[in-house]
Amino acid sequence: MLLKTLVNIAVMTEKIQTFFYIALAAAFCLTGVAGTAYAIQDLYFSNRVGMDFGRVEYSGNGTASLGTDGNIIYAGGVEGDGLGTPASVLVNLNGGGNNNAYIECETSAVLANAVGETVDISNVEIVVGNANRRSAGSGIACRGLGTSVGFFDFSGTANSRIVFMGGRLNANSNITAGGDFSTANPGGNPITLIVVRL
Repeated sequence: MLLKTLVNIAVMTEKIQTFFYIALAAAFCLTGVAGTAYAIQDLYFSNRVGMDFGRVEYSGNGTASLGTDGNIIYAGGVEGDGLGTPASVLVNLNGGGNNNAYIECETSAVLANAVGETVDISNVEIVVGNANRRSAGSGIACRGLGTSVGFFDFSGTANSRIVFMGGRLNANSNITAGGDFSTANPGGNPITLIVVRL
């Protein structure tokens, strides 16, 4: 059985736009919104890391499920070394007042290669805090924009203010060219993560 290879599934780039919108080609975007009592400078993101499934080999339809702990579970015609990098970002709330915020996030993304072939990411999930990282399927499922996944306290140490994001890569047998897949390529679509300070 011939194995095709998807190499370096996610490549990180970033673009800053109005309202502190950061587009990460590694499958997620960030939007920070401050409550009415705070200026936008009171909420910012740092230490951004893009989601990366690493080298994925496939012989047909299958999945690679990346947990917020960085471990990958493979199924079907998909193989790999079992390790990836969850997307992550440090949430910083400055100034006095409330250190609570809620999070919204999209449920899926699309990665594309240079010739326009695509691979979907679904089952996007998050956790807040390094100590809360979990295997695939054990995080807090994203519910789409406009629906909060919960309220979180961002007053602690840096390790307790990191948002980690995992998801499931859905490889299909229609990919013939392989290569580098990214949400930054034409046809790609990143995941949007919104943090709203209360």
